[in-house]
Amino acid sequence: MDHLRSPGDRNRGLALIGVAVVLAIAVGALLRWQLWSSGVPSLADGDLEGVFDPQQLAADDRYRRGLQIMAWVGVPLAPLVAIGIAATSPRWRARVLGWARGRVVLAGGLLGAGLALLTALVSLPLNAGRYAWIRDHGVGRQPVDSWLLDRLEGTVIQMVIFAAAVAVIVGSIHYLPRGWWVALGALVAVLAVGLTLLSPVVFSPRFEETTPLNDAALEADIRELADRAGVEVDDIVVSDASRRTRALNARVEGLGATQRVVLFDTLVEGAPREELRWVVAHELAHAKETHVVKGVAWVAALAIPLALLVFGATGAIAGFGRADGEGTRAEASLTRAAVALAVITTLTAISAPLSNTVSRAYEAEADWIALKLTADPKAAIDFRVRTRERRRGSVDPPALTQFWFGSHPTSSQRVGLAQRFDRELRGP
Repeated sequence: MDHLRSPGDRNRGLALIGVAVVLAIAVGALLRWQLWSSGVPSLADGDLEGVFDPQQLAADDRYRRGLQIMAWVGVPLAPLVAIGIAATSPRWRARVLGWARGRVVLAGGLLGAGLALLTALVSLPLNAGRYAWIRDHGVGRQPVDSWLLDRLEGTVIQMVIFAAAVAVIVGSIHYLPRGWWVALGALVAVLAVGLTLLSPVVFSPRFEETTPLNDAALEADIRELADRAGVEVDDIVVSDASRRTRALNARVEGLGATQRVVLFDTLVEGAPREELRWVVAHELAHAKETHVVKGVAWVAALAIPLALLVFGATGAIAGFGRADGEGTRAEASLTRAAVALAVITTLTAISAPLSNTVSRAYEAEADWIALKLTADPKAAIDFRVRTRERRRGSVDPPALTQFWFGSHPTSSQRVGLAQRFDRELRGP
């Protein structure tokens, strides 16, 4: 790629990276000040004596270690695929342009679809191993044909999204060689908002079926909780989650008056009413505090500094200026797009701890609000025990694993939060 880069491009790119990092830190600090959870006690491990069965925890240790190993193995896969595509661009870019009949934006769409497909294929053995591991240990129950169909549909959806997104990136690089990072930042923000809004109405129905809740007393109970939480709820439905998993869960999806509560059928059938109320209260707390909107705001606000970082890194590697000749320009645009995608994919992988730190804060806030709504810390603790038994999860995972992958506080911390509320409820 040196032929695309002038002598000063490397220094200029490094300078832009420095500016982008400083800007990202400043934006992150502002978001931390304005959008962080509030009023939640600091998390601490709970007193687990008599809460979890030590023998069961020990028996499940091998299962948990297997999942953790597979999670770590999966971290570099997508970045390595993207880096490999960027490094080999001289071998494929002319061919892709030929397939697109010289139309650079269409070639970008083909590049995006190809990246999504190749990443899915490279990740398939690991995903299949994880699926088999979960099934063999009695945690998952989705049939093989259903799992394969879900993977196929998910890959097709990813290919469509990647094709559209990369077409925009390549077109921006080709026609706005010095300002494409602005278009990239806008694209990231639009995708964050769009996918959040579309997921409940477009993507979720592809992987589940829902039916109205057929329990008038439970529906009244949930609506009473929603009223006390100050959350508008339109429908309350039950998802056929049991065909895929034994997990007990629920969610609130949609916006404003169109919000609905989705209960896993495993939760309706497998949890006592007190624990079900606790789960629903937790999900209503997410809606009350607009955690989804805040999460999108993090992505949208950081989009521009991160896009500038990608622009600087891409320029340092593959140059900033125009290449000579129309055909050469198109090939240069594809190469720079491939480099940008490699940088984006790598940033996405290594930023997981940041996004999970934000997620853990919101989950702790939802727990604390749910405790206030239900005034039932026992149900919160009992549900943690029931969930751990079904998922065979770790009560207190290794610190690095929790830091990198933990989207929720540990079970020990969540029990500790409930125990603290119990002490405050009972008073001195």
